Amino acid sequence: MKKLVKTLIYSLAVFIGIFGMGQLNVLADDSDQNSTGTTTGEQSESLNVDEQKWGDNASWSIKDDVLYLNGTEISDNEKGDLTVPWSQYYEQIKKVVINSDNNSKLLLPSNSSYLFANMTNVTEIGGLNKLDVSKVDSFEGMFAEDNFLLNIDLSSFEPNQEKELNLSKMFNDDFRLHEVDISKFTNSNDNIKNIFYKTNRLYQIKISGLDFSKDSGLDVDSWINPNDEKENQAEYPQGGTDVSTWNLKVSEKNMSETFFTFGLYSNKSVTLNSDDLEDSEPSGDYSSMLASDFSGEKLFMGALTIKKSVFSYVGQTITIQAPSISGYTANPNTVKIKLKTFNGDPNKIGAYVLDVSKSEKSFAVIQNGNRMENNYTIYYTKNPSAPTVTSKFTHKLQTLTTYPDQDSADIYDEDGNLSKTVALSPNSNWQTDEYMTIKGEKYYRVATNEFVKASDIYLYKDKDSVVRTHDGADYISLDNSHGDTVTNRALAVKTDWKIDKVIKINNEDYYRVATNEFVKADNVDVIR
Repeated sequence: MKKLVKTLIYSLAVFIGIFGMGQLNVLADDSDQNSTGTTTGEQSESLNVDEQKWGDNASWSIKDDVLYLNGTEISDNEKGDLTVPWSQYYEQIKKVVINSDNNSKLLLPSNSSYLFANMTNVTEIGGLNKLDVSKVDSFEGMFAEDNFLLNIDLSSFEPNQEKELNLSKMFNDDFRLHEVDISKFTNSNDNIKNIFYKTNRLYQIKISGLDFSKDSGLDVDSWINPNDEKENQAEYPQGGTDVSTWNLKVSEKNMSETFFTFGLYSNKSVTLNSDDLEDSEPSGDYSSMLASDFSGEKLFMGALTIKKSVFSYVGQTITIQAPSISGYTANPNTVKIKLKTFNGDPNKIGAYVLDVSKSEKSFAVIQNGNRMENNYTIYYTKNPSAPTVTSKFTHKLQTLTTYPDQDSADIYDEDGNLSKTVALSPNSNWQTDEYMTIKGEKYYRVATNEFVKASDIYLYKDKDSVVRTHDGADYISLDNSHGDTVTNRALAVKTDWKIDKVIKINNEDYYRVATNEFVKADNVDVIR
């Protein structure tokens, strides 16, 4: 293991490339980084198409390569054949968003075949939960040849299963597709011919009722239900009255071609310990390679190898506890290693890859004039020290903001006397180093002998990140800084938002997305 680390870890580019640590952004040098962390230089011009009517009750438009489909109904008269009005822009569309400005349902026509098909560069279809498919008879090829879709969740669909539906070629030639949920299609007589034809990378299907012994395009004897304890399972994904999840069995050939060593990046010298791992060595210190804007940080890198024998199916995840360090908190506190199919040549089966979880904390190194960015696998944060009390004052460094919807916040001296000359303007940020309590009311110091009431401010921590709202609801609600629900605004599901602060409301984390609007941390994922 020592020889492996010394040989491969020297070049971070080689190390990351071989050990499968996800997206690696490479910049020309230390000074050319931009806010998104991608290569600087000229960008291709985005596609924009003004709003176009599609019948009486629907419209579509394209902004910055995103197709927006809005309305309440697409009639059978409008969608009568295999074409859609945006067909000339198939290759330029990168994302689809349905009813982005409201929570109403868009009723699809009985013939919805190839409705979202042939968009060869689309990576995401947002708002599938806003589609009403109760009239649809034909889903034929609905998502066919969407070559960059990785996951499709149709669990929000409510199809009419009193009749036999046409699901043929529904995901035909989606060769990068990994996971699909079609559990709401429950009629075993539905036509599923070639529903998964040429989906070489598919490794997980959620089903209920469909009969995959028919010509579905799947390699039917290569699937297993990990939650079914029966020794002799069906030779094909078999639906029933309940939802079941089926995963691709591991292939001995692909396992033999898979590189099961992965990189461990941390700001502390740690070693993972697990029965699922081969013997490993402590990580080495490569802090000298860090870019100048990460000076003061530490970077330790190590190579770990997971045992092939722990995986029985693709999509299986192994969880390893992060080592504990006294006085520090690990983020995340577990490392998750998932066996996945890779994205690549649709005509090759190829090896599997390891998808290793990461922390939110990033780092960058400079190697041979190139700047390379990635995220720590585990990042350790020093626990805050307990506040110290001196006389009636408690010393603690914090940051606060005056409420934006109130008048100026009054200032008081250390005896609680109101100042007649000084006040804090609304929505202003201040540092405080101590607080006191007078007659049961807390005050925070913002200057020498100048205190503001806790009831006139809220405490926050800086957090400059981007979050993505969860799916599964019509919208994501917002609260103001007092913890009251915002009634005239909400966030659309599966949309991205910049945040700059995190605060506590009822002892739960909330992220600020606007001046006085906060989204609950449990309702979003931090994506960068």
